[in-house]
Amino acid sequence: MKKGEKADFQGDINGADPTAILEISSIPPLNLGERLEDLISYPHGCAEQITSTAFPQLSLGELTELSVAQKNTI
Repeated sequence: MKKGEKADFQGDINGADPTAILEISSIPPLNLGERLEDLISYPHGCAEQITSTAFPQLSLGELTELSVAQKNTI
């Protein structure tokens, strides 16, 4: 699609609470989960790497909704 064009999507959605979301963006997805996992599992234990692992975890709750178990794990 080009900027300003419109599209009409028709289709049945089944389920208890049917919802559909379509996101179109020119910005690639951040893949926060994958990137955070890379930071957490980084193999070196120097002070710089420990700090680099901790800071993203401190602000993760502001970027996405976390369950109680996820909050306790972080």
